[in-house]
Amino acid sequence: MGKSHSLTIKAAGNPGPASHYLFDQMNIAAIEVWKTVPDTLGSLQLDTGCGPVLFSADWEDWSKAVITGIQETNLLYSSASASQKLPVLANLLSPKSVRPILEIDISGSQATEQVLRQAGEIYLSFVFLALNLAAPGCADFWSLRIDDETNHTALGYSNDLLAGGWEEGLELGWPPIAPLDLSRVVEWLVVNEFFKGQVASSRQQRVIYALLNLCRAGEAGPPGAIWLAHAMEALVDSPSSRISALLKDRLFLLLGSPEHSSRKIRKLFNEFYNLRSRVVHGSFNVCHPACNQVLDKKVNDYRAEFSASLSFASAIVVSALQMMILEKWSEVSFKEKLVPTVAPPKNSPV
Repeated sequence: MGKSHSLTIKAAGNPGPASHYLFDQMNIAAIEVWKTVPDTLGSLQLDTGCGPVLFSADWEDWSKAVITGIQETNLLYSSASASQKLPVLANLLSPKSVRPILEIDISGSQATEQVLRQAGEIYLSFVFLALNLAAPGCADFWSLRIDDETNHTALGYSNDLLAGGWEEGLELGWPPIAPLDLSRVVEWLVVNEFFKGQVASSRQQRVIYALLNLCRAGEAGPPGAIWLAHAMEALVDSPSSRISALLKDRLFLLLGSPEHSSRKIRKLFNEFYNLRSRVVHGSFNVCHPACNQVLDKKVNDYRAEFSASLSFASAIVVSALQMMILEKWSEVSFKEKLVPTVAPPKNSPV
């Protein structure tokens, strides 16, 4: 007989995008994706390594709250009158209590109650990634926490770098990122079993887990450079020598060479890898954990360097994953090809 367990998810504030985006297509995409959440995620079966587990949840209220939040924030940035904006602003600035927003029923025939309890966190990490691959930046789980009878687990997945990556791609015109059908993303993640097991067992699973670790870190910093370099190198099976040059060539082959701002894009790529190398090899001037710009104005430059470089790198990873979803690829491989040149025969002497 199957075991079952019920979890209540609690959150403070809005679980949707944390901010208004400069590009209308990002705000529109977020709303369209959240409209499909109740039907797509209402019932989902995942194998997290302990056999098939069924997750059932009513996402209707959560989805409506996110969509309303996006629309209200958009209103604040519109040309609406002050009288229209004031109630919205007052609501956004009012303190938000931690409140139940979603109840998940979890059942599985091969798992104990303790295992099912832990699987709830994996399910929400799956949902977070699926949403942000469908429309990067559309879901922010930074303030969410799981509460049940015995556990209180903070999720802490931030969408900042994923949203920043799409903004960067739109400004540069490369790499290509576009909203995807959420059901297509979910199908790709489920079919390839990318959430099976806690330790990655394939190159593509290393990419997925590295991206989640990046979002768990919360803000741009040295760990983010490592996670993104790890994700990019695993993505294209980068060799251990001449990493930067080969990685750039393979990514351009996969995503297409940029038609515009080519020199700037190559410069940004080189700057990211230079940043990664300085962090790894001990030549980067790291910041105090407090990272206090009031005490030291150089903290602003420190943050700006990481934010720009890591947003660009995250755009590349998201773009590549979106292409794989659309093509239904599980991995990509690159093989060298030998192309011999034969000298033309010389005329025999008379």
